Amino acid sequence: MSDGSSESFQPQRETDKPLVRLIYMALFWFFGSVSFSLAVFLGAVQFAFQLVGSKGRDAKNEELRRFSTSLAHYVLECLFFIVYARETKPFPFSPFPQPASTSGPVAHPEPQAP
Repeated sequence: MSDGSSESFQPQRETDKPLVRLIYMALFWFFGSVSFSLAVFLGAVQFAFQLVGSKGRDAKNEELRRFSTSLAHYVLECLFFIVYARETKPFPFSPFPQPASTSGPVAHPEPQAP
């Protein structure tokens, strides 16, 4: 019984998986590059806050600092995925890195063991 529908279904070939990984790698390279540029820009904004802040050298925007730290760790997660140090896809396929506390830095994303 050949109705044609079973012939059109083909399981994913092993050669397709590297191509899919390559597409994800290019996507996360782009996201990581944009995020890196944004983090550098936010660093300049934070520096401007420090220069013109009323508190002198201690004038820092904590919300901006936490977001910038999370963004820097997102760039690291993208890089870990691109260099095969981890298989988990970064944001938007997993949660965006969040600060560990209101005063401390974000926990470093650890690469997965092979």
